[in-house]
Amino acid sequence: MTEKEYILKQKAAAESSEAVIGALCWWTIRNQVIEHTTLEEIVREEGLEEYLPNPIRPSGAFRRATRMLQKDTQPTGDADSVKNEECVLVREVDCTNSHIYRKLVKEIRDRDNKELCYEQDTNVIFDKARQAIEITGADQQRKELILNNYTLLNGRYNGERLRVLVKKRDRLDSPYPYPPVRVRLFHSISPSAQDGKTGTGHPADKRKRTAARPGLDI
Repeated sequence: MTEKEYILKQKAAAESSEAVIGALCWWTIRNQVIEHTTLEEIVREEGLEEYLPNPIRPSGAFRRATRMLQKDTQPTGDADSVKNEECVLVREVDCTNSHIYRKLVKEIRDRDNKELCYEQDTNVIFDKARQAIEITGADQQRKELILNNYTLLNGRYNGERLRVLVKKRDRLDSPYPYPPVRVRLFHSISPSAQDGKTGTGHPADKRKRTAARPGLDI
C-alpha cells in the first residue's frame, strides 16, 4: 500500500466514523522576517529579555541566504521512466578572517548504472570587510535569488529563529521541568552460573545471588 492509498483509507475511515470530534489543520507562513529592533521591543514588553537572540551578523545572513538554495532530491525525466534523481547541496569550502567560500553542488543519482556523481554548480564568496557577495557559475536568476535572500535576512530573523525563541520560553511551562527519568536494566548473574553450575531455581535463592551489573539505558 502506498502512502497516498494509506492516507485516503484513513480519511475514509474517519469520515464514516461517528467518533470523530472534528478536523485539525495548520499552516505555515513562509519567508516571514522581523527586524532585531522590532523583536527587541516585543521581547522587552513581554519581559522575555533573557530569550532575545543575538543580532544577526552579515556573515550569518550570508550563510542563511545560500542555505535557502539547497534543494531536496527531485526525480528527473518523465514520470514513467525516472532514471536519475538530483539535489542541490550547499557546502562551505573555507572560512578565513576576511572571506567565506561556499559552493553549490549538484548531486546526481544514476539509478541505471548505480552511480553517484557530483557537479560543482556555483561559487559564492562573501567579503566580510565590504559585506559584498561575488557569484560565479550561476545564471542571472540564481544570482538575484542569492542577493535578494541576503538583503532580506541581513539584520533580520527568520521564522526558524523565532521558533527557537518560543520553544525556549515554552520549556518553563512544561510539566516536566527536569529530563525524563531514565530506566536502567540490570543483568542478574548468579555465582553458580558464572562457574558453569546450576542453581536451585528457587526465587529466594535467585534474589540472594542477584548482583547489579552494568546495564542498558533506555
